[in-house]
This record gives sequence, C-alpha cells and structure tokens, in this order.
Amino acid sequence: MKQLGNLAMVCAQRPEVLMMLYGGEAAVYVFDGSARTVMDCAWDNDAEISRIVHELNFGRYAPQKTNLPLGGSAKMVQKEIATQEEAWSGLIANPHLYSTVHASLIDMETDEPIEALYDYAGQYQEVISQSMDVFHTQDYPSNDLIQYFHLPDDPMMEWAIRQKIQSAHITVESSGPRLYARLDLCMAADLTRNELYAFTNQIESQYRDGWGAEFELQVIPIKGEGIVLRLWNDDISFFTAAEKSSFEQHFHQQCTEEIADG
Repeated sequence: MKQLGNLAMVCAQRPEVLMMLYGGEAAVYVFDGSARTVMDCAWDNDAEISRIVHELNFGRYAPQKTNLPLGGSAKMVQKEIATQEEAWSGLIANPHLYSTVHASLIDMETDEPIEALYDYAGQYQEVISQSMDVFHTQDYPSNDLIQYFHLPDDPMMEWAIRQKIQSAHITVESSGPRLYARLDLCMAADLTRNELYAFTNQIESQYRDGWGAEFELQVIPIKGEGIVLRLWNDDISFFTAAEKSSFEQHFHQQCTEEIADG
C-alpha cells in the first residue's frame, strides 16, 4: 500500500479530483465540465495505483488537460458541481422533509385490520412518534436514516450528499387530522435540486424496503387496539417544509372537488 499515500497527496492538490476509499477499493473521480470519469482498483494494488498517479500527473488527466488549476479544496469541487446543476433547494432554511403515510387500526388479538385511518391518523401522532424513537433492530439500530443512505450507482452523488446531511431522524407530525412522516435533518450545507431529488428517491427506497419496511411490521398498542404505520405507499408524495402549506391547500381543494362531484 506504499503508493496509496502518493495518490492521496496528488488528489489533495487537485480541486477537480476526488479520491474515495470504500470496501477495500480506491476510486478516483475526475471532473471535466459536466463529464465525469472514474479510475479504481484495490487499495493495495501498488502497480495499478502508480498507473493512476501517472495518469493524473502526466497522462489523460494531467492538470493542463482538465483545464482547472492546481490547489483548492472540497468546497471548490462542490462549487464546480453546483454551477452545472440547478439552483439550490433551499432545504437548509427549514431542514425537514415531509411525506404522506398510510395508517390502519388493527385488532390486537387477530392482527386483522379494523379500519383504515386515511386522513385521520393525526390524533395518534404522539404514540407513533414515541414508538419510532425507540424502534431498532439488528440491521437498523437507529432511526437516523443517513446511516443507511447508499447510492451504489452514483458514489459521487452519495459523497456530496453525505458532506451536507449529517443526520436524518425519522418521526411523524400531525397537521389537524392528518399525519405526515417528517425527516428531521441536520445539515452543514444546502442541497442542490438534483441532490434533493437523489436524496428523496433513496429515502423512498428506505421507506419501502429498508427501515420503513421493518417498522411497518410493528403493531403499536393504544387503548386496546393497535396501529400500523406504512411510510411507503403507491401514491406517496414528498415535500419540503417550505412546500407544506401549498401541498395542504392543494389537497384540501382536491377533497372539496371530490365531495362536490360525489
């Protein structure tokens, strides 16, 4: 692993280059405008790492060929990426991500559903949030979903989001009779809209197949009955805190129109 340190020193001087170590692999991402390429190998493969160092210093990705100066920092890389994407999401101003949920009352003796709560689960907000706070399994020891955040097909996007979101704790919030899932974020920097889109898609997969699927198996006892909360559903909608008011206005209008039509 003698060459790994040399590679790290080369990458540290290049704002358009990112080095990542993961699962016994070393990967180097090189930016050139909106294009992106990766060179990777086992982190103890000195011969291959030497080849990557050569490419960065004298080969295809030498400084004069990437059109970016030596020196800089990760912040410069983030700035370069952001200028190529859409505007900032504004999420950091009110760092909460909401989504719609489904909830049902369950017969504790038979485990059979009694009633779908539809838009009247808000009354159970306190007991559900308390259950979410203490819920854990061997695979999911915490309700901090950033611990399970993974984008295997886009590790650069994963790295950028993880630099900005330090924690993402799941809970619920009532708004009148309605109940929403709420992800409370601790953020170091704002997400771009592209990053927010990628983050939301991955969180949806966690609601469907990860932490949310495990929590859905829990029957939360209350007053002789039970409640099952489903974070994922076919018509799930995500919205930021800034969008919450307009989402609820649209929902109310939609309900009014359905009542009038019925």
